[in-house]
Amino acid sequence: MKKDDSRMHGIVELLVRVFRVIAIVTAVPILYCSLYAHPLLDDYWYGTKTHAAWQAGHSFAQVLGAAFSTVKDFYLNWSGSFTDVFINSLHGGIFGEQYYWICPVIVLALFLAGTYLLTETVYCKLLHQSRRRAELVFLILITLSLNLMVSPVQSIYWWTSAIYYTGFYGCALMLASRVLLLGEGKIEERQKTHTIICMVCSFLLMGGNLLTILTSVLAGFLYTVSVFVRRKDSRYQILLIELSLVAGFCTNVFSPGVGYRRSVNTGMGIFPAIGSSIISALTSLEEYSTLIVVLLFFPIVFLTIYSVRGADYNFHYPVLFTLFSFGVYAAQWFPSWYSIGTEGEQRALSICHNLYFWLILLNCIYWCGWYEKRFGFHYENIENLAADFLAHWKKYISAFLMAAAISLASYRSLDSIIGIGAWKLILSKEGTQYSRERYEQDQILNHSSGKVRLEMVSEEPVLLTVPGYLLDEDPEAWINQRIAEYYGLEEVTGIAPGSR
Repeated sequence: MKKDDSRMHGIVELLVRVFRVIAIVTAVPILYCSLYAHPLLDDYWYGTKTHAAWQAGHSFAQVLGAAFSTVKDFYLNWSGSFTDVFINSLHGGIFGEQYYWICPVIVLALFLAGTYLLTETVYCKLLHQSRRRAELVFLILITLSLNLMVSPVQSIYWWTSAIYYTGFYGCALMLASRVLLLGEGKIEERQKTHTIICMVCSFLLMGGNLLTILTSVLAGFLYTVSVFVRRKDSRYQILLIELSLVAGFCTNVFSPGVGYRRSVNTGMGIFPAIGSSIISALTSLEEYSTLIVVLLFFPIVFLTIYSVRGADYNFHYPVLFTLFSFGVYAAQWFPSWYSIGTEGEQRALSICHNLYFWLILLNCIYWCGWYEKRFGFHYENIENLAADFLAHWKKYISAFLMAAAISLASYRSLDSIIGIGAWKLILSKEGTQYSRERYEQDQILNHSSGKVRLEMVSEEPVLLTVPGYLLDEDPEAWINQRIAEYYGLEEVTGIAPGSR
């Protein structure tokens, strides 16, 4: 091992230990709060048939049949998201309220797996770096993503929202990692099998949310052009995968359900929507580039300077790369502006925020690679800094943690930091109380018939609920009607806590 590599290895080992602790302190309470999660709004709508099928005979075959029936109904009348509707109708709550906690766990697992696989592919397989260096980047990304989510309930704890956005986003990252391996010639055996699997996954991915669909199709198109320009041996396999994306895209967006939704929602034209999407993306760059993000990206930049040494790529046309990558990033806002004339709901903005980190990371790699190939970094100066860091690491780590604390204190509410909010929910017992009351509601609804008057929960934790998405005092409210249908009741009316 070279001397400079030894110094870099020491820094990476130290930072990995620090960020492991930070990631654990963040992820454990967020995961633990899954125990407090319960069905919300659309969970009842999508799960009506499957819940009834399970209650009727506890037959998985009947439940699957009900799930396919739900897909048919939604595809014809409301949504072209065929894969998503199928998954939505099979949330854990249909088998019993006590199993709903599985839903947030699945969402988190997909998100974390996708982030790790793409990070590992980029740093280990393409830049030939160690897994420890990839782990450091992964830990920093998930620390930022998990703590700064726009809406934790819509991104993690509410199944039909979280799997639709965060879950499919994680799947898109996993697919991207496999396609990159195939396209860059890193898979030597069973290429046909790998291609077929990627094609099937590409088609199924297009049955998800339109944000991920559009960005995947655009990124896939640009990458297909890239492999053809570079005359890679795998270019025709990549073309087949892109065609599968396009086929799934058409199956989704040209469905009768999407046509109906477009007719009842007020959106805007294509070109105004493109302009609004670009403005939203530009605005987000300023909004998302907070002090804590800049601070945590310093280690990534330092690591990337070393990572591009000896890379097999020429990193041509960095300005063009930035423009194209920003175009893919901005495309996330287009479906919302085009279909409903707004920037989008918080669940959509959460994955926009997540992709922002990848936009910055990939551009950091590309520009550092371009600079290294064209001018070369003065590594002797960087190595001296590395040696000084190792000699006085306690001082630097202390300063880093202090700066992080100051940047966190700049937030208007520390509860907006998801890890802190999760710890507060656990320690205050608010999550336990909310969950207990929801279980009591479920028991009453399961053992009632006709018209039911049901006490509403005493508190609605911000981490787990959305205002107006729980039981309402008006029996004609949309949520009350969905709950009544889900439990096979005539009517459900919410009453104030303690009214009985």
